[in-house]
Amino acid sequence: MVLHGAGRLPRATFSSASTVDPMRIIAGLARGCALVAPGQKKGIRPTPDKVRESLFNILDVADTVFLDLFAGTGAVGCEAISRGAADVTLVDSSRPALEIIRKNVDKVLRVSACDTPAHVVHSDWLKFFARGGEKKYHVVFCDPPYE
Repeated sequence: MVLHGAGRLPRATFSSASTVDPMRIIAGLARGCALVAPGQKKGIRPTPDKVRESLFNILDVADTVFLDLFAGTGAVGCEAISRGAADVTLVDSSRPALEIIRKNVDKVLRVSACDTPAHVVHSDWLKFFARGGEKKYHVVFCDPPYE
């Protein structure tokens, strides 16, 4: 800590609001695995580590079929993979987000060495549900953008 002048308090250092803290997997097989952050990509807002930790402390996703709508960075779906979900689907309509999601899913699957089926889907959420399908989800996480 550097003091600036006698009797003065140290100058506080703050990061800019546009900087994203490093993201990581909180627990499970890929615990500590660093995730790709969105950087300055507009419209991608990662779910913070503390929020994911709280969510997964409440939910036991082991052996569940998990759906992450508005997946953004895929951090929530990746956390579900790490914690033993049986099947994970991540849905987003943004092409830049899909690139990040795929990188994060690939990394978590590689680090965890698990064989969880993970499906990355490029779709609007309404169209995704309109298509229907036979899959039933145990957990649906929906965190839409608020911009």
